[in-house]
Amino acid sequence: MTLGARLVDLARLTLQDPPQAARVLLAEGVPLKARSAALLLVAILSALMASLQVGGRESLDPFSALMLASPIRAAVF
Repeated sequence: MTLGARLVDLARLTLQDPPQAARVLLAEGVPLKARSAALLLVAILSALMASLQVGGRESLDPFSALMLASPIRAAVF
């Protein structure tokens, strides 16, 4: 099974049965440094996507506008 197919299967399992997906991930034996780097990458990508989604909307409250003005600020705080 290719890496792409495994990731698709794992994403599908994550949506269908999250506890089982967590067990499968932990059984992979991924080193702690790699898991930490993956968590950081997910946080940054999530913040970037939130910033892009909001774009130039003026209807945000001041706190949300401040947090989403910068992807790094959204990821850190």
